[in-house]
Amino acid sequence: MAPTATIILIIWAGGAFKQVLINSGVGGAIAAMATQTHVNIIFFAWFVAALIRVATGSATVAMTTAAGIVAPVLALSPGVNVELVVLATGAGSLVLSRMNDAGFWMVKEFFNMSVP
Repeated sequence: MAPTATIILIIWAGGAFKQVLINSGVGGAIAAMATQTHVNIIFFAWFVAALIRVATGSATVAMTTAAGIVAPVLALSPGVNVELVVLATGAGSLVLSRMNDAGFWMVKEFFNMSVP
């Protein structure tokens, strides 16, 4: 249970971070800026996920936070291929993978591996 608890806490923290960005208005401000500049929504989804991934180091946090930020822009963009936006968000969340990702620690803990 100990390895799983750590992973669940990391994923929970990602969801909480996403909600803080949305409730504080940061997500809405980013969405408004994206709609005013007429940026490509697929590139925007990738960029937001990649930016959050670099800032936090977690793919899970990047995906959940980017989804919360991109969703309002996607709602205002008719005719956009939603599947491509989802793929772009997932691809952006895999940028610069490093040791503080939950996936790294999950594999390490489940296989009883050392960090080196």
